Amino acid sequence: MIKQIGFLFRADRCVSCHACVAACINENRERTAKSFRRVDPSQTTHYLSLSCNHCDNPECMRVCPEQAFIKRRDGLVMIEEARCNGCEKCVHSCPYQAIQIVDSSLGPKAQKCELCHERLDRGKLPACTEACTTSALMAGDIDMLPVLPDKQWKKDLPGLFDSSFTYPSIRLIAPRKKKRYFLS
Repeated sequence: MIKQIGFLFRADRCVSCHACVAACINENRERTAKSFRRVDPSQTTHYLSLSCNHCDNPECMRVCPEQAFIKRRDGLVMIEEARCNGCEKCVHSCPYQAIQIVDSSLGPKAQKCELCHERLDRGKLPACTEACTTSALMAGDIDMLPVLPDKQWKKDLPGLFDSSFTYPSIRLIAPRKKKRYFLS
């Protein structure tokens, strides 16, 4: 593998505006009317913008009986829809709930975020990251993402699955503790 494309998500910057979700729907409107990205409130006071994390060890790829999942040289996990039989094993195995079964002209097929690979191949950013107005969501080679002190980098945050299982290609910056001001 030449590089590993992934996401950098800054939980301290996400305001739950859902611009990333809207951009995903708009970019993938010919494939489906659904979004492959969602914004969830976490167990604390921040939001998580989630989609497929293009894991180093994708569980969806391991359980697929048709071997419909492939991993590109840049680390993107893709689905060959023609090989998919719609059995939903991948849906149930993904700890991030990133795979959906969608009715297509070929019958029910698994679909997920493919990190706007057509845009990446043309040198553009994924639609979700381009739409993020607060720069909470960024994408790129996870070894070349902005360098920040080690104490801020996280592979897990409250509300996310344990990263040691699939080794997701996402790096997270935990939210800062909010200052509370009280009037007396």
